[in-house]
Amino acid sequence: MLFNNFAHLIFQLMLVKVITPSNAAIFPEYIIPSIEHLVRDPEVSVRCIYAQCMAPFADTALRYLEMGQALKAHGAFKLSADAQDYDEAQVEVWLALVQF
Repeated sequence: MLFNNFAHLIFQLMLVKVITPSNAAIFPEYIIPSIEHLVRDPEVSVRCIYAQCMAPFADTALRYLEMGQALKAHGAFKLSADAQDYDEAQVEVWLALVQF
């Protein structure tokens, strides 16, 4: 049942066309931490669905990242120096996760 929720979550995230500044970091802060346990699930079917969903998940996460960067580039929200460093580190971690 949990893996169906994961596939449904990805489908819902794919429908989003515009994000707000408060949602710019939804993937590294909320979604990735909440699904990372699925890769180690003892059920083969869960890991299979997880693997099948990785391509649309990565594409959607990249789209969210690009929308968040566009918000920053257009001054939709400002980050402090510490938050900027944290944000850049999150992008590096996310790219490392996607390129496994």
